[in-house]
Amino acid sequence: MRITLMIKRLFITCLAVLAGLPVLPANAESTHVTMGGKGISDPYFPTAGTIATSVNQTRTIHGFRVTVKSRRESISVINAVISGDLDFGVVHGRRIFQACNGLVGWEGRPQSELRSVFTVQAEQVALITLAGSGIRTIKDLEGRRVFTGGVRSDLRDTVMDILKAAGIDPHRGIRATGAAAEEAPGLMMDASIDAFFYLMGTTNRAFWELVSTAEAVRLVPVSGSGIDEMTEADPFYEKSIIRLKHFPYFANTSDVDTIGVKAGLVTAARVPDKIVHTLIREVFNRVDEVKKRQPAAVVMTRAAMAEGMVAPVHPGAETFYRQSGIAHSLLRP
Repeated sequence: MRITLMIKRLFITCLAVLAGLPVLPANAESTHVTMGGKGISDPYFPTAGTIATSVNQTRTIHGFRVTVKSRRESISVINAVISGDLDFGVVHGRRIFQACNGLVGWEGRPQSELRSVFTVQAEQVALITLAGSGIRTIKDLEGRRVFTGGVRSDLRDTVMDILKAAGIDPHRGIRATGAAAEEAPGLMMDASIDAFFYLMGTTNRAFWELVSTAEAVRLVPVSGSGIDEMTEADPFYEKSIIRLKHFPYFANTSDVDTIGVKAGLVTAARVPDKIVHTLIREVFNRVDEVKKRQPAAVVMTRAAMAEGMVAPVHPGAETFYRQSGIAHSLLRP
C-alpha cells in the first residue's frame, strides 16, 4: 500500500513537471491556505467555497489545500486578510476601495498591504415580494414597508444606491426596516414587510422556507433608466440577469433583469507569489465549472475577471496574467 502510494505520487509529480506546473515538496500537502467570505448565508462565502473547490482538485500536484472560513461582513474579511488570520478573501469591491484609500471603516488608515488577485460578480440584487403585494417595479416600493439590511452592511449600502438611482428617497420614500439579512424571509412570512432586498448568489434555505407559505413569491426587476445610469456611472455595479433555472421557486415566468455587485478576491503582500500564481491558474482553468456552481457568476469570463481590480495586483497574479497573455487593469473610481 505504501509503495503504491509512493508510485502514485511520483507519477503525478512527473506529469506536473511535463506540464510545467510548480511542484512543492512532498510534505507540502499538509499546507493549509485560508480563504474567507462574509456570512454562510451570503453569496461571498459560497463563492469562496467554489474557488476553494476548484483549487483543491489538484492539491496533490501543487501541494496545498484551501479551507474556507466565514466572517460577518466584508470589512472583517479584509481586516482578517491584513492581520494574517486569512490568506485570501472574497469581498465587496467598494470595501476594497475604501480600505485602500483609508475611508469608511479605515478612516485615515489606508491598507497598503492589500493586493488584488481577480474580480468576480459574487452576487446579484434580488428584490422579493409576495405575488399579491401589487409591487411590480421599484417605483411601487414608495410608501411600502421595505427591508433594507443592517446598518453599515454591504446590503444596506447597495439598497441606498438603488433607491436613490430610482428616484426614491431612502429615508422618506419608504418605510424602511433594518436587521440582519437572514431575518428578511421570516419578516415577510410574518407579514411585517411588503418586500425585501437580498444579495443573492446561490440557492438559500431561507427562500425555501419562504415559499412554503400559501402565497407565491415573485422577483421584482431592478431596472429602469435610473438604474441604467447608475451602472454606467458606478464601476462597482453592472447589469445582470437572474436565471430562473437556478431559482425555480419564484413565481416569475421569465428571467429577471437586475444588477450585479462586483467583488474581488484579495490577498496580502506577504502571501507567497507561488501560492497566488497557482490559485489563480487553477481557477482560470475551471471558469466554466465555477459558473455552474455559482449562479451569480453567469457573466464571468477570464477577461472580465482580470478587469477592474481595485487594490494593486499581487506579483503572483501579475506573473500569471503576463504568462497567459491576459490583459488586466486597475479600477480608477
